[in-house]
Amino acid sequence: MEGAPGGGPARRFTIAHLVLTLPWIALVIDAWAPIRDNSFLWHVRAGTLQLELGQVLTEDPFSYTVGGTPWRTQSWLAELLYGVGERATGLGFVPLMMLTLTTVTFAGLGLVAYRWSRSVPATALLLLLSSVLLVSFLVPRPVLF
Repeated sequence: MEGAPGGGPARRFTIAHLVLTLPWIALVIDAWAPIRDNSFLWHVRAGTLQLELGQVLTEDPFSYTVGGTPWRTQSWLAELLYGVGERATGLGFVPLMMLTLTTVTFAGLGLVAYRWSRSVPATALLLLLSSVLLVSFLVPRPVLF
């Protein structure tokens, strides 16, 4: 067996390493999937309104029957980010946002799992199972943050 540069043993690409890539493939596919959650567009519009007004929404701007009623905006920061993204790229920001946030989440999960187990196969299995469970919940709404 040939040694790796630096004199150590050569590392081999294993099935576990391949399995580690599967969650990332699922995340990339999911990030470019059509938006299935219509309330996301409401959050985008709330963000563009806040940018236009220069303040967080404090009154209902959407309702026909109770427009102007006081309300508390819980997701104002995410909505502002959506508004900035929409102004810059239309809805083109959504796939990159989804991919970035889910990559950070899964990378953190993978690092914690590997640090705890010190096992590539165990980490791969955890990430694979997590991606199967979580991909259906990954929607571009403020809850993603």
